[in-house]
Amino acid sequence: MQVRSEQLTQHLRQGLRSCYVVSGNEPFLHQRACSLIRRTAKEQTFEERIVLHVDAKFDWSLLRSEVNSLSLFATKKLIELRCQKSSFDKKSNAELIATLDALADQNDIVLLISMPKLSAANKRSAWFKRIDTLGVSIQIWPLLPRDVIPYLTRYAQDKQLNINAEAVSYIYDKNQGNLLSACQELDKLELQFSNDVMITQANLVESLTQNSQYSAFDLSQSLLRRDIKTATQQLNALREEGEEPSLILWALLRDLRLLSNCLSQQRAGQSIQALLKKQYLPEPQKAALISALPHTSTTHLKQRYKACLDIEQSIKGLSSRDTWQLLERYLMI
Repeated sequence: MQVRSEQLTQHLRQGLRSCYVVSGNEPFLHQRACSLIRRTAKEQTFEERIVLHVDAKFDWSLLRSEVNSLSLFATKKLIELRCQKSSFDKKSNAELIATLDALADQNDIVLLISMPKLSAANKRSAWFKRIDTLGVSIQIWPLLPRDVIPYLTRYAQDKQLNINAEAVSYIYDKNQGNLLSACQELDKLELQFSNDVMITQANLVESLTQNSQYSAFDLSQSLLRRDIKTATQQLNALREEGEEPSLILWALLRDLRLLSNCLSQQRAGQSIQALLKKQYLPEPQKAALISALPHTSTTHLKQRYKACLDIEQSIKGLSSRDTWQLLERYLMI
């Protein structure tokens, strides 16, 4: 059977199935779905966890051995199959089907398969049809901007946070629609507020102000306004606070893409306001983007994209250059 990602929490309350396949290319939502399944398995005494990584050289006998052997440390176990690809060759397809057939007679094993997005052809394969009968498939789709606030509301409810709609909208605006960053703030609120305290925008602003002076999005807005002095101060503060450079890079790249789209829209004689309206951006961000357009050129955008590539390589460890120094140089472009 197929279950939508937003229905997974409710589905798991009805009990575990023998097999789950989680597919998709949205990292946070993909990891979130897998985490929910792991947590439910642990709550239902599936205490042993085996993780197998599937590549072109994977030995499928390892999976058969885990399925057919008794657990050494617990009566129940969760086996995770982490696949680099969402398709299998003929031999691998047969091996997986044989394993799924063996699972049909097991009550003490749950198989969790995670993989990239499935194509229509993948969904017509024999192994996927077997899973659709035996277990559950969850296809992960990136959220549309209009779906982020409802998702954050469900995320807060799952964590039993007593938070009102105004506060959820404030978190969305503050994080400029970045799902990972917004959920991280909700995770922090779970530690700061007890269930009997209503989290409102007022006490949320106070809490967030005490914990962080600036955000990556404050930095990006300062750059759009060409306020290099403030942007430098914010970058230094973020570094001292231990902010992840990857989040800063995400904010910078998002603004570059928006500027590039606005520039193309402007040259085509089309409405920039109409384009920005589709992005569901807070008004201060829209104003900053519009103010940056007269000073933006194709050459300038190419220089910044190149600088972002250098920063990304440094973050991934593909370059020996210092990430924070590269970010400082970015401000001067």
